[in-house]
Amino acid sequence: MRRTYFIWVVVGAILGLVCFLNLRSSNIPDADSFYHLGHARVYASQGITHSDFPWTQYSIIRTHKADIWYGFHILLLPLALFKNPIYAIKCGTIVLSTLTILLIAWSLRTVDRSRYIFWLALFLTASAAVLFRLNMLRPHPLSLALTLVFFTTLIARKKSVEDEKKKLAFLAGIGFLSSWLHLALSWLPILVYLVWMFWRIVLVKLLHKKEVIARIDWIEGGSILLGMIVGWIFRPHPIGALKIAYVQVVQLSIEKIRGIPLKFGNELLPFNVVSFTAQLWPFVLLIALTCTAGYWLVFRSEKFRENQKKLAAHLTAFSLMVFFLLLTFIVAVRSLELFVAFAVVFSALVGAEVLPYISKKTLYKRLAITLVVIQTVI
Repeated sequence: MRRTYFIWVVVGAILGLVCFLNLRSSNIPDADSFYHLGHARVYASQGITHSDFPWTQYSIIRTHKADIWYGFHILLLPLALFKNPIYAIKCGTIVLSTLTILLIAWSLRTVDRSRYIFWLALFLTASAAVLFRLNMLRPHPLSLALTLVFFTTLIARKKSVEDEKKKLAFLAGIGFLSSWLHLALSWLPILVYLVWMFWRIVLVKLLHKKEVIARIDWIEGGSILLGMIVGWIFRPHPIGALKIAYVQVVQLSIEKIRGIPLKFGNELLPFNVVSFTAQLWPFVLLIALTCTAGYWLVFRSEKFRENQKKLAAHLTAFSLMVFFLLLTFIVAVRSLELFVAFAVVFSALVGAEVLPYISKKTLYKRLAITLVVIQTVI
């Protein structure tokens, strides 16, 4: 009973926070929200297989007659009932942001049941830019949340064959949603899986030479890939959608490397060190403490080193954290939320192992809470 009550309190607090952030101003922070709403209205009036969009005459969307955010626009169909677009966007953003934060909380709870509220607070207060982009009517927040859910599901232990079957079905479902909602970001679960299997193989070769990678580990990769393929095909003109995703992910990156100036999308520009330091120095300090604790955990605890899957989970989260940090400075500032997300997951993994041993020493807890408070004020 107390557990159910606590869960409802958490849900209420998240909903209250989202409503406060969205309703304190009548402005819409992201112009893309009008595009996504308009796309949903076209489907509502012309049918969900309609692909000739009237207001994209000189866009590759019109050329290829496809939609890389097809599933997301289908989910927005109820918003077409609103006559006022501002009300529709506000309502949709509240639902989307609440769902996203709940999924992130669920993934963090999978990692550390005792302190997941603290890790969620750390994520939400890490940067104003992250919180700002979480409160937009766009598919990116859901893609972020699904990636975290995929990672924490992938590393979770299952006690029986029946649990493993449910896990495979769940991973396939995440793969489907990833590509159906946002085809251009469907590579995220694949990246997570490849890094996870890389560390599994490396650790088997280096530390656990008598062990082998189980067949089920490879089947998990097949499940996510199968789900992604179904999610990609389950839309009008899937080939055209794949071409648009290529332009948005690959060709855009190539043009940026060639030095062609972008006249749109500040979030597509690299982050500069000055802004990064000004916004995230408390968070980075806490991550530095976490890395120090992780170093102690790996090199001082023989028992931890013997647990191959647990060590692989830590190394995967750390590697992804570093990878997305580099993307933030080299490619685009919108990689920042992925860096923060995996930094928090890595901290939660380390905290779940280290904090029980120092629970009597309140210095570390007070320091961490102080940093969260400082982040919130900043």
